Amino acid sequence: LAAHGLCIRRQSPGVILGLGLVVIPFVPASNLFFLVGTTIGERLLYPSTVGWSLLAVALASHACTSKRPWQRRRGWTLSAMLVALCIVYTWNCHARMRLWRSKWELFGADARHWGSSAKVLHQFAVELQAAGDLHR
Repeated sequence: LAAHGLCIRRQSPGVILGLGLVVIPFVPASNLFFLVGTTIGERLLYPSTVGWSLLAVALASHACTSKRPWQRRRGWTLSAMLVALCIVYTWNCHARMRLWRSKWELFGADARHWGSSAKVLHQFAVELQAAGDLHR
């Protein structure tokens, strides 16, 4: 895999960067080379998400510029799906950002959605205690 990456690094650097962002954040958390006291949390998933996005865009770009017509159609379909996915995630982000107006709204929505999570229920209970409304 590394040798193939070295061969195509000049042709498609976006693919190499994307693969690097997907793989490298998991190396410290894998405990493969040395013991690290962390788990795979969201802070380790952000670079991987960017890596997958770069890979998807690089593949769509490669397919759209192909000389074969069936690959170009597939590339345009993939591009349309990526645009639709961006629209869905933008709407989801906007809906979630409205909950950040106050801790009460944020942890209340999380407690309704993730009712079995001890961390979320603890944070919601802290907010209830601060408001003096533990009998809810």
